[in-house]
Amino acid sequence: MRFQYTKKDSRLFGKILAPFICIEALSRHGLWCGIDKVLVDTGADITLLPKDIGEILVDNVTTGEQALIKGLGPNELKVFVHTIKLRVA
Repeated sequence: MRFQYTKKDSRLFGKILAPFICIEALSRHGLWCGIDKVLVDTGADITLLPKDIGEILVDNVTTGEQALIKGLGPNELKVFVHTIKLRVA
């Protein structure tokens, strides 16, 4: 699969190219919801979405499996993991 790259500002590197795509997610109501400008991370174990989008897709985001994730920095982020259907638009 190939992705379009978009110029983006980076605090560390100035202008960079980043792969952004549009996806669709199946909501709790059985409707496909479009989500624009999702950053592609082909090495990620899970896809992270903001809480407000999660609340559209599932009844209660806090019913998912709770996990702590960590990136390059020392801080951890509490997330709730759900299985949802996605389509790459």
